[in-house]
Amino acid sequence: MALVVGAFAAVASLLWLSVFGYVLVLHSVARRRRAPIVQSPPLPEIGVVVPTLNEARLIIGKLRDLRRSAYPAERMTIVVVDGGSTDGTVELVRREIAAGAAVQLIHDPELRGKAAQLNRALATLSQEIVIVTDVDARLDPQCIAELVRVLAGDARTALVGATVWPASALLEERLHWRWLNYLWWLEGEVLSFGTVAAPCYAIRRALLPALAADVRADDIHLAMAASARGLRVRTCRTAHATEVRVPQTPRDLVSYRRRRAHEYVVELVRAASVPAAPWTYRVMRLARLWQLRIVPKLAVAFALGAAALLCTAHWAWAALALAAFTASILCSLLAPRRAPAMWRRSPSIGWAAVRLIGLTWVSLLGLARPSPQAEVE
Repeated sequence: MALVVGAFAAVASLLWLSVFGYVLVLHSVARRRRAPIVQSPPLPEIGVVVPTLNEARLIIGKLRDLRRSAYPAERMTIVVVDGGSTDGTVELVRREIAAGAAVQLIHDPELRGKAAQLNRALATLSQEIVIVTDVDARLDPQCIAELVRVLAGDARTALVGATVWPASALLEERLHWRWLNYLWWLEGEVLSFGTVAAPCYAIRRALLPALAADVRADDIHLAMAASARGLRVRTCRTAHATEVRVPQTPRDLVSYRRRRAHEYVVELVRAASVPAAPWTYRVMRLARLWQLRIVPKLAVAFALGAAALLCTAHWAWAALALAAFTASILCSLLAPRRAPAMWRRSPSIGWAAVRLIGLTWVSLLGLARPSPQAEVE
């Protein structure tokens, strides 16, 4: 029995360190670092790219959203790049242009996939800084300016993502993004190995290559490419984007998170052949693969071990481990600053956190391995 207890303690410790210990170390380092005082440079001319494909329901709202931006309109070139819409998206954009909207349109049915659309748009634009934003993202008026200030103020930063908030009634989805926003900010500030989300991000185009033709997740691919070159990938906490098209049910959440996790693993596997990548990048890549592939299996072993020990005279070990994880979950929910007050007051926040952990575990446990084709650069 001593061997069983020892094995359970080892699994519990490894699981805790892989999740909460990792975040705790990042949080501690971030608190001890003082943000450098950087003078805000003048806002440069930028390009804004909106990829579309059959987005007639959202495109007009997106163009109006960009017009509400506080960024100087005369310094912003907006390009809608369409990959062959058949639902009237192109006609709606052309109608807006005819009415005086300062928008350029690229319409080419051969642009299959978002990667091809972005490559075409970037080849068309001459600006050094480019904002990429999805049609289903609604941006705070200051969002674009905040992203540009971070990018223009640090020559080593190649990619900056906005803080994303989901327009979802599903509390688990809102908790998920709250956690991700904080984690990605920590990783970007402490490790320079962040991640950005597709709704809105800014790139310094000279530092990044064109996207590969088979890329399905441009945000993940660009973040990996920048990190592999020793460049910074960061999240801007003062740039806010609301994503409209998000999971509204637990089933949607599992399906969406499983797809996104698979895309992440594909990019991690693809990045194995990146030459001359810094050692920090290699370590972080392996750590992310561990988190996505191994941690869900550790959670299974932990749950089975706890259930077994609770039925024995050594139940106190399982109770202690469960208490430690519960306390860590509660602390992690309250750790990010500027948290909405409703989450602190809501009596359902604890159950929502438990459901989120369970749904995330289900989505990662059923994660498919990348195909052999995806594992080749």
